[in-house]
Amino acid sequence: SNAVVMPTYGNHEADPVLKENINTWKARFSVPEGSNHSSHYAFTVGRVRFVSILTGSSHHLSPMTDESFVWLEEELKASTSNPDIKWVIPFYHVSPFSSGHSHPSNIQVREKISALLEKYNIRVVLNGHDQNYERTFPVRAIQTNASEWDFETKGDWEVLSDELDCYDADTKGIVYVKTSPGGKLSNIGGGFSYFTEKAPSYTAVREDDHHHILKVQVSDDYNDLTIQCWGIPSDASKEMVIIDEFRYTLADTCINSGAKRRYRRTHKSDLKQQHILMPSESRTAIGN
Repeated sequence: SNAVVMPTYGNHEADPVLKENINTWKARFSVPEGSNHSSHYAFTVGRVRFVSILTGSSHHLSPMTDESFVWLEEELKASTSNPDIKWVIPFYHVSPFSSGHSHPSNIQVREKISALLEKYNIRVVLNGHDQNYERTFPVRAIQTNASEWDFETKGDWEVLSDELDCYDADTKGIVYVKTSPGGKLSNIGGGFSYFTEKAPSYTAVREDDHHHILKVQVSDDYNDLTIQCWGIPSDASKEMVIIDEFRYTLADTCINSGAKRRYRRTHKSDLKQQHILMPSESRTAIGN
């Protein structure tokens, strides 16, 4: 079978220190014309507009330029005002909200890019980089004017909803979904990026024991968006599990089907939030 692959480039392709050539990677993919030789680009599937952005490494914005931001704002303005587009979903490699030990939050990306996304009422953003899964509550980035190489700052944020499973048209803020690794373990530790500190207040769900893949599905009328994360064990003899699932609706109310799920914690209860639904289980509440 054939599948369309639309990449978002990251630090491994763009950072000279890692000795990979982004042009070698670009030659492998056919993407629409965008900005900076299509380092940033956008495409539409049905009534969903996806925006791929090449962000920087762990602590800076490079190779994002003033020209890149001009292109991004023009793209967001056009796509969010287009009546044929129901959802605009930016996706980029480096995560602005991340609590793993290998690749923490990029505060520059959070404060500079998130401000622009918030301006155009973006609802969901997809990220990677840190080798674990982590989803935020709907949040707003607070500007702190942190410097690029300030490794200690955690930045600031405001959690705008404490709902776990479903968000409606009245929900404010952005849900950031970090999905990694898709098969490659961390160069830093040779494994997953484990959580070594208590989850920040922005974290709704996080998990660091699997490889992860994300399924993004829209309803036939494009009013509902369902996002599901599957965990793939390193041990091939074990089955895949559902790590997380939530829904976003453009309706004015958010009605969940069945009982609301509860997130059970593992034995490291102060470090790790984990919710697993086995494939054979129905969507009923899991006890703490």
